[in-house]
Amino acid sequence: IDLLASLFNDEETDIATLCKKIEDKEEIFDTNVVKVVKNIHGFALYFSRAAIPYGRELEEEMWINKYTFFKHLGIYGYRSNILKKIVVLQESELEKTEKLEQLRWLENGFKIKLGETDFQSLSVDTPQDLERILKTL
Repeated sequence: IDLLASLFNDEETDIATLCKKIEDKEEIFDTNVVKVVKNIHGFALYFSRAAIPYGRELEEEMWINKYTFFKHLGIYGYRSNILKKIVVLQESELEKTEKLEQLRWLENGFKIKLGETDFQSLSVDTPQDLERILKTL
C-alpha cells in the first residue's frame, strides 16, 4: 500500500496500480493472468489477457529467458477528482474485448502509473486458483 501511495508523488499520475515480474512461464500464457506493458516512465501502455509483448522471433518456451513480462496485481489507487470522472465513463470496445476495466481508462486518456513489487499476491478468480490456494495452505 505504501508503494501504491508513493506513485502519486508523480504529478502526472491519475491512477496507480502494481505489477510483478512474471517468473513462471506458464503465467505468460494463462488468460486469467492479466499482463501489462509499460513505457520508460513507468506508465501503462496496455493490459491484456494475452502474452504481451509478443516475442515473434523466438519459440514461446524461450520467451521468459529473453523478454520481461509483468502481471498486473489488482490493487488500485485513485486521485479523488479522477475517480469522479472514471465512474461515469461508458464501457469501451477494448474493455469489452478483453474484459479489463483499466482499458476504458487508458482509452479515455487517463495515465496509469505502475509500481513494481516482488510481493506475490494470491488471487482466487477460478476453481483452479482455489485448488492452488488450498494446496498452499
